[in-house]
Amino acid sequence: MLGCGGIGYHVGEAVARIAEAMVDPPEIFLVDGDIIEDKNCERQFFKGVVGQAKAQALATIISSKFPEIRVTPVIDYINENNLRVHRNRWLNGSVIVLAGVDNNATRCLIEDELMRLKDVIFITGGNEVVEGQVHVFVRSGRKNLCPTPSQISPEVRNYTEAAPGTDGQCLAKGASDPQTALVNRSVSVVMEMSLNTFITDGKVNAVKPKYNEIRVDTKQGFVRSFWRDPVPGLENKTKWKRR
Repeated sequence: MLGCGGIGYHVGEAVARIAEAMVDPPEIFLVDGDIIEDKNCERQFFKGVVGQAKAQALATIISSKFPEIRVTPVIDYINENNLRVHRNRWLNGSVIVLAGVDNNATRCLIEDELMRLKDVIFITGGNEVVEGQVHVFVRSGRKNLCPTPSQISPEVRNYTEAAPGTDGQCLAKGASDPQTALVNRSVSVVMEMSLNTFITDGKVNAVKPKYNEIRVDTKQGFVRSFWRDPVPGLENKTKWKRR
């Protein structure tokens, strides 16, 4: 599953490249309710697809380059309903989730859903104008092998914004927090590299990661990885009540 924002567009192609080399290529779900606008062509799509759904346009691009990969576009914002639709097929399998979403409400929704599952690799990335950050989480055999993103960055639980698709939130955020192609690409590359660390001989190997946070600063020109323990008091907080 991928959120198809600016980061998601680049990560989508990266995941397809990785999937193509796997022994048993997974199905890729592209989830996004946005429609492509002219401004998206600066960092992501091309003019010919303006007016199309982002998820569908990206699915078409990926399928044309990687015809052997199964790609399913979900033209909707991530919400409890569309997660519930696919829940049974995910419960006892291995799931890789890369989230290029731009709001904490959706990040929390995804994290809470993943606590239901057996085997998970969750990589979430976000960015501002020149800086970006990636979090890595792994769950194997229903056991967390590292802290969840909200355990190491609990501020994401204190969101006040509406989820995309309500109150014009996504459009408002895009206007207030401009991004650049460079930082989008940099964060997507870090997410791809992070996913690659779990692929061995064409198979997914869900092990404890060496790091669970990576910071990117395109102005200063650095990428730094860290291991972060949970904030004191949040060590056992793996399931939060949704607001």
